[in-house]
Amino acid sequence: MSAFDSHAFYEALTKQCAFRTLNDPDSYAPLPDNWMIGVSDVVGSTKAAAAGKYKVVNMVGTTVISAQINCADGRAYSFVFGGDGAGFAIPPDRAEAAGATLATLAAGRCRAGAPRAAAKPGIEYDYQHRFFLTCHI
Repeated sequence: MSAFDSHAFYEALTKQCAFRTLNDPDSYAPLPDNWMIGVSDVVGSTKAAAAGKYKVVNMVGTTVISAQINCADGRAYSFVFGGDGAGFAIPPDRAEAAGATLATLAAGRCRAGAPRAAAKPGIEYDYQHRFFLTCHI
């Protein structure tokens, strides 16, 4: 699939209007082979959740999705939230920006470049993240 076709991927999908169709394998389409899958995880989240900090872990986990939404400049992209992290799919032309966004989160800097402690005192968790080409999955 060419880069141009990758941009049109979402527009080519059949829109699903009923929740029950989400259980139908025919409702799905494979991602283009040149797209990237990004995954993230909040380090130590199981221990933190067991200590009663599950709401904080969830909030920190959603920052990956929020950051990628901001990075996408209004373009659609697929994502899934897993409580302590997220997964998302992006076309190849967004990979560099998405990676830089994850690196910024992992380094603990908010949008303005301030240390993570300055962004929200008392919330200091580390992220792990990886990218995979869909053709390798």
